[in-house]
Amino acid sequence: YTATFDTRPEPLRITSVRWGETTGVRHTLFMTFSHPVTNEALSSRMTLTEKATGNELDFAVRGPDLSDNKSIQFRPEQRAEVEVTLSIEAGLPGTPNAALLEPYQHEMARPAPPLRIEDTWWGRGGKDGLFLSMRLNVVVGAKEIEKHITFTPEVEGLRVSSEGYRFYRVFGEFRSKTSYQLRIGEGVEYAGGGK
Repeated sequence: YTATFDTRPEPLRITSVRWGETTGVRHTLFMTFSHPVTNEALSSRMTLTEKATGNELDFAVRGPDLSDNKSIQFRPEQRAEVEVTLSIEAGLPGTPNAALLEPYQHEMARPAPPLRIEDTWWGRGGKDGLFLSMRLNVVVGAKEIEKHITFTPEVEGLRVSSEGYRFYRVFGEFRSKTSYQLRIGEGVEYAGGGK
């Protein structure tokens, strides 16, 4: 009796790479493999490079240690337009007997998230009187908001100040006991490349 056994590994394939959620600072990529891989093996054979600067980015591989689905979390240096190159060396092992036969490289540009108002609340301050506080989903310059913000009924003397990361105060001649509709018009430029 004679038997021939093929010990060559099956080809490990990356079946999908897509963007996950972002906070505007931390970004996530989701990857799916044809075979389970370990977090350590992927971390040691992968690089993530920011296209704008050419710098390698620090990243963390998340998810169950041995799985075919991985999430990659990272913080880009360039916030206006997030474009990265994901590279994986040949030889990445998959379980039970698989390996990435050739180097893998994939370029990705993150689409800008649409501008959203996440929360609003009223406040009252000394000489400024009644003001509207709001939190947006992205970072926008206060002057940029000021150019595009409108209220119905109309509010005179509008002025916007940034109160820190994604938080703003809108000052104007607001009247108490009045309902207002807030609108931020099209064309706002913001971190993440949006308009």
